[in-house]
Amino acid sequence: MTGALLILRIHFPHKIKSWNFALICAFFAMLISGLNSLDITNHFSTGLKIFILMTLGPTAMNTIFSAVPSAKNIACKYFLISQTFSASTAIFQGIGLTTFGEQLQNGRAAGLAGHPNILGLMAGLAICLCLFLLLQLKNHILISTTALLINFIALLLSGSTSAMIASGLGIMVLLYVMRIGPRAFFTALLLTSAVTLFYIRIFATSESVRNPLERVQQVTGNTEYIGTWDVRTQIYDFAIQKILDNPLIGAGLDDASGIFVHPQDGEVLVHNILIRAWLQGGILLFVAFSTIYIVVIHCIQRSRHTPVNAGTCSVLATVLAFALTSAAFQQTYFWLILVTAWAALANQDHTWKQRFRGNPLISTTQAVVVTHVNTNNET
Repeated sequence: MTGALLILRIHFPHKIKSWNFALICAFFAMLISGLNSLDITNHFSTGLKIFILMTLGPTAMNTIFSAVPSAKNIACKYFLISQTFSASTAIFQGIGLTTFGEQLQNGRAAGLAGHPNILGLMAGLAICLCLFLLLQLKNHILISTTALLINFIALLLSGSTSAMIASGLGIMVLLYVMRIGPRAFFTALLLTSAVTLFYIRIFATSESVRNPLERVQQVTGNTEYIGTWDVRTQIYDFAIQKILDNPLIGAGLDDASGIFVHPQDGEVLVHNILIRAWLQGGILLFVAFSTIYIVVIHCIQRSRHTPVNAGTCSVLATVLAFALTSAAFQQTYFWLILVTAWAALANQDHTWKQRFRGNPLISTTQAVVVTHVNTNNET
């Protein structure tokens, strides 16, 4: 990103005022919440990483998109290729093989993403993109359908209920922006059910793989494993109480300041980006992140009349929904996807109005442009 800003002519994203407001709030939140931090070095390391990505990310990516119009197509294509390859390795892991040193983790596949939840998110993004290619552009039907099925199976193998819910929301946003009728929606629902039943039948004989029904039972506490929802509820109660004790300043952005010690699950971070932002960054960081959510919701509503934005809107919806039930607060993959998709939406919206006004035929693929980063050390 820094290289793009140094080499290319800088193009600031359009309609960036709300993002700048969030940026200013995040900056002062970082300075103020450091007063209560237990690890000031880690606090500023986390805060500066988020601040730099929020500052440079949208402008750098918009600069690239403006200088190289085909950058979205290229990055989208290679993301789908790399993610589908990762999803394929997850399928091999699901049948009991070890791929590139990775195997099932507690009955869940991680592919090449390093963690099942990250695989689930990336597979969900790939599903949204493949659906967009099939519905909007109607090209490469066989390849897109194959990639869609592989990533859908990988999403199920990841066992990530957060990613499944987020992906479902992303698909609904895609259909909403594209104005897909109820008939197509129910057809997609039937096909999804059929593939899910096929998946359960294929992996039913494997004792090491947890099917989606078993994951739902685990989340709700109906198995021998720890109920994930019970743990999350206790963490939320802990976080809300801490917020009420100190609603303005925050506890500090370092992990130590936001850890909840669960008697059975050990040290756990808050799995909700808005609650965690308020807990650790105070009211200013909560306002900053809430502003981003409000802006994205507004953009989705506005894009109802611009189906070419459907791919990017669905990706933004997926990643932000995922952040509401995961520990994505300081994770690099989350911020890279978010700022890149936001820049892609702003750039495409401006390009559509300036260059293709009145022409419904767009030759470029409107989709998220994400960097498939190595996240093996991030959970």
